[in-house]
Amino acid sequence: MFVLGLVAYSAETIIPAIELAARESNQLYGSQVTFNHSVIGNPKSGDFCDQFQEAMTSQLAEFYYRRRSRSYFLLLPTGCSPSIVQAAGLAREWNVPVISSGGGGDALRNKKLFPSLVCLLPSTVEEYTRTFFAIMQRNQWHTVTFICNSDSSKNYFFRSACQQFPAILKRQVVPFTVYDYENNLSQEYSRTSALKKARAQSRIIVILAHMDLVRLTLVTAFRLGMTNNNYVYLTSVWYNFNNPELGSPHWFRNDSLDTVALEAFKSLLIITLSSPRQSQRLRDFFSAIDSISRKNNVTVDYKAPNAIPKAEGQLYAIFAHAAFHAAAQMVNESIANGADLNNGIDFAQRMYGRSYSSLEGHSFVVNANGDRDSLYAVLAITTEQGDLQEILLYDASKRDLYPSPSGHNWVRAESIPRDRPECGFHEDSSGCHADEYTTVLASTLVVVAILLLVGITVLIKRYRNAAWRTCPYNLNSKDLVVRV
Repeated sequence: MFVLGLVAYSAETIIPAIELAARESNQLYGSQVTFNHSVIGNPKSGDFCDQFQEAMTSQLAEFYYRRRSRSYFLLLPTGCSPSIVQAAGLAREWNVPVISSGGGGDALRNKKLFPSLVCLLPSTVEEYTRTFFAIMQRNQWHTVTFICNSDSSKNYFFRSACQQFPAILKRQVVPFTVYDYENNLSQEYSRTSALKKARAQSRIIVILAHMDLVRLTLVTAFRLGMTNNNYVYLTSVWYNFNNPELGSPHWFRNDSLDTVALEAFKSLLIITLSSPRQSQRLRDFFSAIDSISRKNNVTVDYKAPNAIPKAEGQLYAIFAHAAFHAAAQMVNESIANGADLNNGIDFAQRMYGRSYSSLEGHSFVVNANGDRDSLYAVLAITTEQGDLQEILLYDASKRDLYPSPSGHNWVRAESIPRDRPECGFHEDSSGCHADEYTTVLASTLVVVAILLLVGITVLIKRYRNAAWRTCPYNLNSKDLVVRV
């Protein structure tokens, strides 16, 4: 079995991960099948999506028509979404299975258009959206305001999230009240205007923008008195580490705003992909790919303009490794069952509805649409010192939101607010001061009763005095004559 790897970024981790997965698969299934592999892509570290997309079609055609052997082969396009769309389109015509561990584009979910494609990238905007919806249901929130940065349309994740997050609420049978706006969150006056508008609409506010802008908006909210226990903010990013494109999902920047940002972040919930569980197996994996990368003389410059952070590259390596192993498992089962490996569409669909192992510390499921369901997390401040931890997990395969086994709790867990204040947004709702009015009324009645009692007492006393004065037996001392 020949495996063709297509690598558009993070070559220093993905290429070794493919090599390691091929070696392990040969050890597991060597009695049935041998996996040989080749990699197309820039061997340097960094992001080369643009160059890769331009060259990929010709490279694939050359391989298919000139270089391929009679052996069956798989494509593992660990690259950018437009490139995968190109590869999947050609694979449909050639009836070749495409096992993708990269690319989060919406077009890749269309398996009618790409029937031989299986998407094993665990992070899709649709699943972040469902995690958000599960949070709304868990807390019985039905009124929410969305604040999107006006420049967010330039980024795929934020552009899609700003569309999908409100949309999932608007199409529910149980009505949700949804307000959504675009603002230039890089400007203080615009942030202030957006927050004041949100304050009059809901106590649940979703900010979808670069994390630096989310942080600035929360600092502004703190200064407006809008980060106390009456407010909850939500945001979302692909992964729980610093990414130049999305920012760092943390309050700390080592600047003058850190103290205020810490307090403001206590009102924030962050939706992201759950981090891989640390284990000896995972540490051995990272050590092995580093060793292979050095052996292959792959250069690494994490300060280069197109550099991808090391933590992100390691995550993509985990995904590529899992994709190779899932495909190898299906190849072995197909051979054992006498299935036709020349039929890429049938091969891809045999992977549907199955669970596969991963280095992340939990298995994953390929759902009925040929997409990977994974584990998502909700992050929050869990200590007064500002520790940011996973407090909730969302299992996409089961549509289940549950507390993190870590046992960490949000510092605001005991005072989660309503989406609409009991007394209204301007404290003018009828009946919202009922207790206060009852107390005042009771006090007034007591005072009136006392005054009435005093008045009646005075009247009775005056009546008695008047009656005595007119009584014939009432003798004045002047009228008395004393005779001796």
